[in-house]
Amino acid sequence: LKTGDYAMAEQYFRRVVEGAKPGSYDFVVATCGLASAIFAQEKTERYREATRLIFTLEKQVPPTADFDTRLELVRALQVAARHVRKRGFGPPPVPGGGGKLQKRRDMAEVVLGSHGDITDRAADMLSRLLQEQPANADVRLLQVELLARSRSAEVQKLLAPNGETPLALLEKLLAEQPGSEELKRAYVRLAV
Repeated sequence: LKTGDYAMAEQYFRRVVEGAKPGSYDFVVATCGLASAIFAQEKTERYREATRLIFTLEKQVPPTADFDTRLELVRALQVAARHVRKRGFGPPPVPGGGGKLQKRRDMAEVVLGSHGDITDRAADMLSRLLQEQPANADVRLLQVELLARSRSAEVQKLLAPNGETPLALLEKLLAEQPGSEELKRAYVRLAV
């Protein structure tokens, strides 16, 4: 995906998905990559396919799946939520909306749910992962990212019950891992 050749990335991820066991870690990662490659091609008629991939993925990963697989599912839902919002699937800018924006929003909600629904499901899964491994840096970084993107009081309460801000959580994580380039980049994205 980083090369910008999204059609080639789509072909690659499609081959990996076809060879992976449904519901497995590799399947989840490859399906998320495939959906991202489809979204990145910016072909409106294919958004439904990409959202459906993640929706199907969510149904294929049981709540009893291993930790890493469920963590990747949360990442996949975040990808979907980001694209649903970015592509105009989110709430209409004017109450009542209308036109193409409203049609795209309706299409996404039929396939996957609204931006808020997707974020709520991701937050629910992430809260369970935080309970299982509260010190896991990957889970905590996802916590920060999801909190930063969500305006939902329910999500805020679920993922930061003590009222911590995303920036405060990230600063704490950075203090524990000052050499992490990924955390430094996340800090810059969040602070700017």
